[in-house]
Amino acid sequence: MRLKTYDSRESLVADLSRHLVDSINRQLAHQPTASMIVPGGSSPQPVLAHLALQTLPYSRLELTLSDERCVDSRDRMSNEAMLRKTFLHGPASATHFIALYNSRMSPQQSIEQTEGKLASLHWPVAATLLGIGTDGHTASLFASDPNIDSLFETGQRLAVALPRTQPTARITLTPTALLNTEVLIFLGFGKEKRAVFEQLLNDTHPHLPAARLISMCAVPVYFYWAP
Repeated sequence: MRLKTYDSRESLVADLSRHLVDSINRQLAHQPTASMIVPGGSSPQPVLAHLALQTLPYSRLELTLSDERCVDSRDRMSNEAMLRKTFLHGPASATHFIALYNSRMSPQQSIEQTEGKLASLHWPVAATLLGIGTDGHTASLFASDPNIDSLFETGQRLAVALPRTQPTARITLTPTALLNTEVLIFLGFGKEKRAVFEQLLNDTHPHLPAARLISMCAVPVYFYWAP
């Protein structure tokens, strides 16, 4: 595991974008497409906006989210809405995007529809980029979910998450999918996220979902942090 710290968010965004571009191009050098998993929330937005401005053959890029709230795709809380605003525009709109939730269906029906689409992605993905919560959750793997153990044990790529601390159900990629990657990258800003990163690096809270995920990981793990 490696912690990369920066004096400014701008420096982090530029360096992390380079890391992602290099990972994508490495796959594209020997196969027709490259795949990537990205998070929702606020932290990845500047990274995704910067990535949309790079020189990439976006039509050969496949993208999905680490998780999604079960809300309409136009809702301000929708990760898909965030991704379309920050990344899926201009040249980057040629990216093949697989959404996780269809508001016209139940969460389980959405999973059944999406599983087949995810199977068509190139696995392992070039990179899994994840955010981190101050409670140690990542994707929608929450300690408050009564089914958290089954989410870590399932061989399926997708599952419904029902964290007690959140107002809506969610669909999440499971560790089976999140860890089927060439590299695992966590992104965080601010003092509270730095504290969580230190806990993960020092393995002082092994019960945290992010710590459990890392303990299962067999590829390089990076933490990108800025104030």
